[in-house]
This record gives sequence, C-alpha cells and structure tokens, in this order.
Amino acid sequence: MFSLLTDMGIQLLLWSPFYAILGVVTFAFVRWCMKWKAGRIFCGIVLLGLSAGLIYGLLRATGVILYPDDKSRSYYFFDSSFRTEGVQLAVPCALEMAVMLVAGRSGIQKKETQ
Repeated sequence: MFSLLTDMGIQLLLWSPFYAILGVVTFAFVRWCMKWKAGRIFCGIVLLGLSAGLIYGLLRATGVILYPDDKSRSYYFFDSSFRTEGVQLAVPCALEMAVMLVAGRSGIQKKETQ
C-alpha cells in the first residue's frame, strides 16, 4: 500500500505542470460545452470514458488485473511495474474527472442564475 501511495505522489509531482495546464483547458472547454445539449452529451460520454480509465487504473495498480509479462514486485524502477502503470492511468483520469465535474456544476449553476 505504501508503494502505491509513493507512486501516486511521484506521479503528481512530476506531471503537475502538465496536469495544471490540462485542467485549465478542460475547465474552459467544459464550461463552453455546457451551453448546448450536444455539448452536455459529449461531456457525459467523456466522463464515462474517464471513469472507465480510473477504474481500470485502480484495478491495475492494486494488482487485480495482471498480464503474463508483468513483473510481480513493485520495486522495479523506471515504469517497469504494473503498479506504476496503473497509477499513471488512474491519476490523470481522476484529476480530469474532478475538473469536469466542477466545471459542469459551475456551468449549470451559472445557467440557473441567469
């Protein structure tokens, strides 16, 4: 469990500038898409895809989903562990889901007040 949290922390530290830029762009795009029904449907489909990626990444990081060529230990460095691969998918999906939900909620609230 500790190695999983360590991998997650390292992933957030190394990629945080990229995640910040991606979050700002996603926030603006989702707020723009909330104006139309087709945009809301598109955001819902993207949200379903991100949730599927998050579930797959968490299952991969915990070791529930394994492949025959996976290394069985989590102390291999340089992305050679199945835990690291799962974290690399789960962290961006979770952050993008959070940004989309916040942007969608603020877009709906803004629409209701007008």
